[in-house]
Amino acid sequence: MADKLAKVNSSQGSIETISTYCLFQRKKCAAIVALWAAQLSKSSAQQKLALLYVANDIIQKSRKKGPEYTNEFYRVMARALRATLKGADEKLQGRVARIVNIWQERGIFGSHLAELRGQLGDLLPPPPAAVKQKAAQGGATGTPAAGAAAEGAEAGQAAPGESEHVAAVVAAAAAVDSARVGDEEQARITTVLEPALEAPTTSKCAKASEAVQAFKAKLEALLEAQTAYDAALEAALKASKEAAEAHRGDLANAEEALEALQAAADGEVPSDDDGQPDPKRQRAE
Repeated sequence: MADKLAKVNSSQGSIETISTYCLFQRKKCAAIVALWAAQLSKSSAQQKLALLYVANDIIQKSRKKGPEYTNEFYRVMARALRATLKGADEKLQGRVARIVNIWQERGIFGSHLAELRGQLGDLLPPPPAAVKQKAAQGGATGTPAAGAAAEGAEAGQAAPGESEHVAAVVAAAAAVDSARVGDEEQARITTVLEPALEAPTTSKCAKASEAVQAFKAKLEALLEAQTAYDAALEAALKASKEAAEAHRGDLANAEEALEALQAAADGEVPSDDDGQPDPKRQRAE
């Protein structure tokens, strides 16, 4: 899944391919959204936009099937939009604003979309009057899933479908981004090292040693953050698999209950675990 998200682009085919796969894997939505958020945090500006298109497609197509994706995306969307809009040019800002305006028109995230806008501040242009009017006419209360997610967040409680693993993965991904060593920093190390290697002196070597030690500490911090991210991601995937197994068990129980009800309706004698009729029930009959 991570590879699929890393290769997505803004073409309709690419977006729908990823979206269709995610909708098919709806029971793993917590882990999928965590991967989505992590990939967006480290992507280029254009790929961030493509990933937002993917999220938009998933959210809109999944609304009739259940609240899971809406809830999960709501939790990470403010951070994702902020990461996309920060430093974006006017063209990219306009495209992101268009996505958010569509959400407002169609009641995605309900009236709580205003809170999402509020968290972005001046990064996101205000919606046109026509968008506000259409949202009001269409019922800006939005889906129950979005409303429940937002109200739970306001109260400091877990929203329906909320997964602590998503928050852990997103936080770990942010820590990795913070710990990354940028090109400028690597250039500074080179600037200090080259003179010490070409014409070593006590002063130059001491300065270079200090710089290398600092660089080493940052690399160790990056490795630690990456290890924590891998662990959080593994935990999220494990939790998703366990949830899927639990759902299979629930489904099996439901099927057994339906069979028992059908048997009762047909007048059959219920049997105990060894396949023999239950004597107590026979006497009662």
